[in-house]
Amino acid sequence: MIKVGILGTGFGRNHAELYKKINGFEVVSIFGRNTEKLKNISNELSIKTTSDINEIIENKDIDLIDICLPTEIHAKWAIEGLKNNKHIFCETPLTYKTEEAEDIKNISLKYGKNVFVNMFLKYSTPHFTALKYTKEGNLGKLLNIRTYNSTSPR
Repeated sequence: MIKVGILGTGFGRNHAELYKKINGFEVVSIFGRNTEKLKNISNELSIKTTSDINEIIENKDIDLIDICLPTEIHAKWAIEGLKNNKHIFCETPLTYKTEEAEDIKNISLKYGKNVFVNMFLKYSTPHFTALKYTKEGNLGKLLNIRTYNSTSPR
């Protein structure tokens, strides 16, 4: 059984619902700052919640930390999790800075822990279609592309 701690109550709640449907995973606790969201998650999903992020980072029973926080703080908490002997699953993008990604990689190697990055956008219908048309050249040579995601970073 892989025991999971989730950081964040937005996408984190969705991830908790998915983990409950997958054999071999147990969500131990979810961290968040909004007490109302935490209360709802606790009542509706029967999962322990906390407003103290270190309760998850330092919990020896947790194997995997699922990071669903704003991108600009992914690196900080991924590194803290790795240093506390946890595997990391992180929402995309992992980070905005190459240096932070390198730090995460090096620390994961040092501690012998894996870092997984959620690549759901790669498989979403709009992204898949755009990639398919680009590769096939159906619309001619691609000169420029602009995309929009309604879930923006903070």
